[in-house]
Amino acid sequence: MHSTLEHRPIRRALFAGVVGLALLAVVIGAVLSVVIGGSVSHMRDAVERADTLAGEAATLRSALLDQETGLRGYQLTGEDAFLQPYRVGIRAEQGALDALLVTAQSEPLVLALREVSQEAEDWRSSWAIPQLSLVAQGDLDAVAEAVATGGGKRRFDLIRGALGRVDLGIGEVRRAAIASIGEAQQFVLVVIGAAVIIFATALLGGGWWMYRRIAQPLHRLVGTAEALERGVEVQFVAARHDEIGTLAETLERMQQTIRQRYETATELADRSTVFNRLSELVSYAGDETAIIRAGTAAFERLVPNRGGEVLLVNPSFDQLRVHSVWGDVPTSDQGRLAVDRPTACPGIRRNTVHLTRSALDAFSLTCEVHPLRSGSLLCVPMVSLNEILGVIHLEREAEDAFDDEDLRSASRVAEHIALAMANLRLVRRMETQAMTDPLTGLANARFFDPLVERELASSRREGRPVGIVMLDIDHFKQFNDSHGHPAGDEALRAFARAVRGSLRETDTAARYGGEEFAILLRNTDLAGAVAVAEKLRTAIELTPIEIGPNRFARISASLGVAASDTHGTDRMQLMRLADGALYEAKRGGRNRVAAASAATVPAEAKDAGPTRLKDRGKRPNTTPSRRAAAGGGFDPSEKPTV
Repeated sequence: MHSTLEHRPIRRALFAGVVGLALLAVVIGAVLSVVIGGSVSHMRDAVERADTLAGEAATLRSALLDQETGLRGYQLTGEDAFLQPYRVGIRAEQGALDALLVTAQSEPLVLALREVSQEAEDWRSSWAIPQLSLVAQGDLDAVAEAVATGGGKRRFDLIRGALGRVDLGIGEVRRAAIASIGEAQQFVLVVIGAAVIIFATALLGGGWWMYRRIAQPLHRLVGTAEALERGVEVQFVAARHDEIGTLAETLERMQQTIRQRYETATELADRSTVFNRLSELVSYAGDETAIIRAGTAAFERLVPNRGGEVLLVNPSFDQLRVHSVWGDVPTSDQGRLAVDRPTACPGIRRNTVHLTRSALDAFSLTCEVHPLRSGSLLCVPMVSLNEILGVIHLEREAEDAFDDEDLRSASRVAEHIALAMANLRLVRRMETQAMTDPLTGLANARFFDPLVERELASSRREGRPVGIVMLDIDHFKQFNDSHGHPAGDEALRAFARAVRGSLRETDTAARYGGEEFAILLRNTDLAGAVAVAEKLRTAIELTPIEIGPNRFARISASLGVAASDTHGTDRMQLMRLADGALYEAKRGGRNRVAAASAATVPAEAKDAGPTRLKDRGKRPNTTPSRRAAAGGGFDPSEKPTV
C-alpha cells in the first residue's frame, strides 16, 4: 500500500460534498414544488369546475322534473300536496341556473343555459299556469282534454332538448379540463427529468471523487485483509494521514491480538456447549439421580478433578446424605466423619463457594464434612431460591489448583443442578397437592376417578373384584350449626383418621365432596366390601371429636356399597349404585351400611366397558328421582342436606 500523503481529512471532504448535494437538492425541490404546485392547482381548478357544472346541471334537471311531476299529480288528483314539489322545483331551478351561469366560461354553454331558462319560462306561462287555474276552478274535464292533446309534453320536450345541449357544453368543459391535465403532466415530467439529470450529474461527480479518494485505498486494504485470511503474513501500513491511515493502524493492532481472542472465544464456546447440553439433560431428567449424573458429567469437562461427591440436605436440615461419589475420595470405612452437621461444610455455612487451597496449610479453613488429605478442595453449595439443597465437593491433586474461572464454572453448574432439582420437587409437590384434599389429607376426586378407572380395567383383564364404598356423615350440617365450623373441620379430620386406620394399605380413601367420601377396595367382592364398610361404620361411631376444652362429641356415617363382581365394571354404574345404596342407608335410619341390589343393574351394564365421565370429580346426581332409580324408594319428607 503506497499513496501520496493526504493533508485534508476525508471527513471534511465528505461533509462539504454532502452539504453541496443537500443545497442542490433544496434548490431543485423548491423549483419542483413551485412548478408542480402550480400545475396541480390548475388541474384541480379545472376538474372542480367541471364537477361543479355537472352537479348543478343535475340539480337543474331534477328541479324541472319535479315541476312537471308535481303539475301532473295536481292535474290528476287536484290535491294541493302535489304543488309542493312544483313550487320547490321553481326555486331550485333558479338557484341552479344562477350557479351554472356564474361557473360557465364557454359561450355555447351559456347560450344553452339561457335557452333552458327561456323554454322553462315558456312552459310555465303557456302550459303550467293555465292548467293550475283550471284545476283550481274545478274544471277537470278541460284539464283532461288539454292533457289528451299532448301540448304540455311537447313543450317540456323542448326543455329536455335544451338540457341535452347543456350536457354537451359541460362535456366540452370536462374534455378541455382533461386536455389541460395532460399538458400539465407533460410539463411536470419535463421539469422533473431536468432536475433528475442535474442531480444525477452531481452524484456522479461525487461518486467519482469517492472512488478515487476512498474506494481504491479501501480496496487495497481489503486485499491485504483477504491475504491475511488465507494465512499470508502481511502488514497493514499507514501511508496516509487521514481516516484510512487510522484504519490501517487499527487493523494492524487487531492482527496482533486476534489469535489470543480466538483462543478465548474457542474456550468460551466449548463451555457454552457444555452448559447448553447440561440444560438440555436436566430439563429432560425424570428424577434427582439423573440431574446429578448430568451435573457430574459437566464437572468432568468444565472443572477436571481427581474425585468428588454430592451430598443432599434432608428436609429438616440436620443431616447430609451422600448421594454419589466418584474418583479417589475418602469413604466412610476410611474414617470419614459422620455427616450429621450440614453447617460443618464452609460452603453451606457461608452459602457460597469455598476454596481450601492447601490441605497442609494450618491457616486454611478446612471442611469437616469432606476431610482433605492432600491437594486442594472446592465446596460448592447447591442453592435455589435461597434454599440450600446440598453441596458438591471437588478435589485436585495440586495445591491451589482452582482458579477464578473454575470457581465460576463450578458455581454455574451447581446452580443448574439446584434449579432443576427445585423445579422437580416443586412439580411433584404441586402434583401431590392437586390430588390431595388439604383438610383431611385424603385423595380428592381428581385423583380418585382415574384410579377407579384403572383398577376396573385391571379387574376386567385379571378377573379381580373391586369394591366401592360411598360414605356420608350423618347430620353434618346440624353438627356444624351446633358446634361451629372449626369443630366441623376437626370432625372431618377425625373421620379421615378413623377411615385410614380401618383400611388396608392397598385401599384408597378420597374426599369426594363436602361430607361425602368414597373408598376403593382392591381384591374385594361385595360381601367383603360390606364387611369393611361395617368395620368403618363402627370405627367412625366410636371416634370421639374434640369440640372444645374437655368437650367431645361423636358422629356417625351412612355407607353404601357396590362391587364389580355383582354390579359390573362400569365406573359410573358402580358409583351410582353405591351412592343409591348410601341414600337407602339414610332412609333406613342412618348410621348403617346398605349394599346395592344386583336387581338394579341392567343386564348390559354388568360386563360393560369403561364409561367416559366428562364431569369428573362432580358428585353423582342425588335428586329424589335419581335416588329412587339408584337403589330404593323416595321419601318426600327427606331433606336434601344431611
